Amino acid sequence: MHRRLVNHKYAAARRPRGRPKTTASARTLIIGMARENPRWGHRRIQGELQKLGFQIAHSTVWEVLNNAGIDPSVLTPEGLRIRVPDYLGGMDPATPDISPIFADLSRMAQVFVTGGSGFIGQVLVRRLLDGGNSVRVLVRSEASAEKVATLGAEAVRGN
Repeated sequence: MHRRLVNHKYAAARRPRGRPKTTASARTLIIGMARENPRWGHRRIQGELQKLGFQIAHSTVWEVLNNAGIDPSVLTPEGLRIRVPDYLGGMDPATPDISPIFADLSRMAQVFVTGGSGFIGQVLVRRLLDGGNSVRVLVRSEASAEKVATLGAEAVRGN
């Protein structure tokens, strides 16, 4: 009897194992943020929660969204969530389809593009020019300036 009383008195407090459960208020806030801001991914939501004082991992935010039936992946301009592998699987590597990524490009008049001499940038510059826009592209080298000039855009040298 004495031994049990002594062991009970001096025994260390039992701690729950594993990660602490996500509170209901945090889950509600995560789901609410995802629905109010459909273009935010799980990492953006996690960053905003940290600003509010919640110490929560991005993987937990992903898990909460996934369990709620909200896919925490890439968003289209229409607010539809699509998985990156599905999106990239549908792309033709020779001419990537950037229309789901960029909104209606025909509304712009003068556009300044950085990275316009790269693979995706060249497609963007072509689309902008086809839409009747005036396009200026930031380039660093003479070779990049020649690429941009062959597309029909104005090359601007800089760093």
